[in-house]
Amino acid sequence: MHLLRLGLGRERAVQSLRAYLQKYHPDFLFTIGFAGHLAPEPMESCTLFAVEKIFSTRSKTNLAVPVHPDFRFLPRASLLTSDEPVLKTEEK
Repeated sequence: MHLLRLGLGRERAVQSLRAYLQKYHPDFLFTIGFAGHLAPEPMESCTLFAVEKIFSTRSKTNLAVPVHPDFRFLPRASLLTSDEPVLKTEEK
């Protein structure tokens, strides 16, 4: 297992991850990050999710992500990435 610190910002994250993947070829990635919550129902802080789809404000397509069998016990979620913070309710 490796712990990789990608850095802040999309450019640094992409560069760091690309260099890592060229050197190592993992069977799966486990990423940890900080995120807000867009769904209307309440959620406890520090909740872990298995991400099934990734959406980006930079693209109109989405990416389906297979969930590794070891993490199927986690609740499922979709992830929205954005270069800018989403601060207002209407931006969600």
